Amino acid sequence: MRAVRFHAARDIRVEDVAPPSDVLLPDDVLIEPFISGICGTDLHEYIAGPIVTPQTPHVYTGATNPQILGHEFSARVKKVGSGVSHVKEGDRISVQPLLFPRDDYFGKRGLYHLSP
Repeated sequence: MRAVRFHAARDIRVEDVAPPSDVLLPDDVLIEPFISGICGTDLHEYIAGPIVTPQTPHVYTGATNPQILGHEFSARVKKVGSGVSHVKEGDRISVQPLLFPRDDYFGKRGLYHLSP
């Protein structure tokens, strides 16, 4: 599969990357993006980054640069894990790509945007 990846300031490349695994954990959802926007964060990363993209392993995912860009997108649900009941294959969705601690004070209350 082809992806636009951020390597460093003013270094963005279209590259071949491995497709995601279709082996899902019970609460996983595999999606197929069909449209993505370029936002201010993407522009700032390109001009002066890395700012948000991880230079050291991300605390939750372990991901580091280079990173696939495009965090504002719409997608179609391709496959769902056995424990997923709120979406089904074929559903059209918009994504808020935010990883947060689900078990802290704010996460337990659905206020994940306030988690440190």
